[in-house]
Amino acid sequence: MGGDDITKPNSTDAADTGLSNNGTVDGTRDLLDFFPLYLDIKQLLTVLPPSTSIKYKLKQANGALNFVYTNLTRDRAFAYNKEILTAGFSDQFDKKPGVAATHRITAAGVELSDAFLTGVKDSGWGVVLLEGREPTTAPLVLAVEKDGVTITEIKVNLSISRVEDMFRHVNLTGVPKNYNDTASTPPEAVAATRTGQPTGYPDNLTNGKYFVFVHGYNVDGQKARGWNCEVFKRLYVLGSKARFVGVTWHGATGLDYHKAVYQAFQTGDALAGQLSSVTGNADVTIAAHSLGNMVVSHAIQSGGYSPSRYYMINAAVPIEAYDFGNVDATQRTAMIEDDWKSRDARFFASNWHQLFSATPTDHRNELSWKNRLIRARRDVEAYNFYSPGEDVVANVPNTDSAAVGATILNQGFNLTRGAWKSQELVKGVNWTTSLAAAFMERGQGGWDADLAYLFTSNASITNEQLKTRPFFDEFKEANLINADPAIASAKAGESKVQYDLLARGLPALSFAAAANRISALDQFQPSRNFDMESEGRTQNQWPSEGHTGDNIGDWLHSDFKNAALPYVYQMYEAMIAKGSLK
Repeated sequence: MGGDDITKPNSTDAADTGLSNNGTVDGTRDLLDFFPLYLDIKQLLTVLPPSTSIKYKLKQANGALNFVYTNLTRDRAFAYNKEILTAGFSDQFDKKPGVAATHRITAAGVELSDAFLTGVKDSGWGVVLLEGREPTTAPLVLAVEKDGVTITEIKVNLSISRVEDMFRHVNLTGVPKNYNDTASTPPEAVAATRTGQPTGYPDNLTNGKYFVFVHGYNVDGQKARGWNCEVFKRLYVLGSKARFVGVTWHGATGLDYHKAVYQAFQTGDALAGQLSSVTGNADVTIAAHSLGNMVVSHAIQSGGYSPSRYYMINAAVPIEAYDFGNVDATQRTAMIEDDWKSRDARFFASNWHQLFSATPTDHRNELSWKNRLIRARRDVEAYNFYSPGEDVVANVPNTDSAAVGATILNQGFNLTRGAWKSQELVKGVNWTTSLAAAFMERGQGGWDADLAYLFTSNASITNEQLKTRPFFDEFKEANLINADPAIASAKAGESKVQYDLLARGLPALSFAAAANRISALDQFQPSRNFDMESEGRTQNQWPSEGHTGDNIGDWLHSDFKNAALPYVYQMYEAMIAKGSLK
């Protein structure tokens, strides 16, 4: 303990951007709000041993800090971030860190216990964990008192800030519109855009690089604050010195996942311009979770965005959009609605674009997931952080739209095993077949059939017929099947029409990247595919909460944020290393 400055965030989550409470540590995840301080006072204790007259006290003028006793030595001061410790904390040093008692440091001072001071002198202890209760710049003081009079003291300068004052934020929730061009209003208030230098973490303390994070589906304004804060703190405590930018977009569409996809495309159109004004020409690593990858991948594909590197984390995006050439027949079969498996593949909405291949300038060729986002893995340094143990985006082999409705109603797409596949299967389906379809705006195309074709033999249906009267459910935009190819092509070339069909009418015919390798990335180097289950954690060590039944031991869709840092720190260290963020 000396005169060095300490800059640290205090606690914040989805609902709290202010003060922490006195009492106990609130679980292992709460440890991110603590930081270690080593009291190098062994020699001082030898000269001035504690007694009835000699007291050692921690003081802080604003009462803005809590502390926790530990038996950690200097070389293990940060062990609680990487190890599941079961003892060594709290007043008797017999508790695990996640339930240890905290003590408020007041202006009058709190006396350090004899047991702790003995451990410092005899066993090399000396680490206490500090937690900010409120912002402050008043120093922490270790005072030695004799008969109530201070005879010596050591100060350490502090800068404790709200965590949101330590990074930048970009609010893009106002970008997307409904299909009729009216505003699509977010359900919750959103943190304002903050692109200036953070007051709590000045740019001169960083390395000049940027780390941008984009959250996934059904994360409203308040939850986005929690996601951004959590990811920032994890990177920060593991040594990242990059300037952090949290991005909030309007993907909170309730049970209508398909609307969120539509809005993700629109947000991607705006992302490049918004971020370029923040990061300029600096080295930028952008990471996205789940459907946030649709935002970022589309920005790279169509919006002119070119980050230095791109981390896809549990990407809820079909593999074929990145790497169509490596989608095998097993995947394609698994993604076909059951009663369509025996039908001619020409009839699929997902294959309708193939009918126009002889006329490459016809925009109807573009109505496909096939290599739709290829630039995102080909033209930037992309890494696929995937998990074979996925739940939401699992490779579910057998599910049809009729079985989806009740599960969606009870749990929502974002909480259900195989939910991502399910939302592909309900495209075009009538709500009488699957209740899940009742929540989708503008249902079209997909896996519903034109009844007029049901009694016609496959062989007698020509490709020319299918151009103007598809086998699948009719499109909302009638001009897509106009007899005049120029009119139909022009309509298909409209951005909102393409986004609408990809989101609501053209089912993917591959599994998602979230649970799988993107084989084309291996041509650069195998490490471009990062299996979080085998590389991003300590094996045979995993939380039990939320991991029961089929999920025991699996790295689930949001575990990189939901599991406490000691379980997943290797994944964060990999992100830091790949971007040279220290």
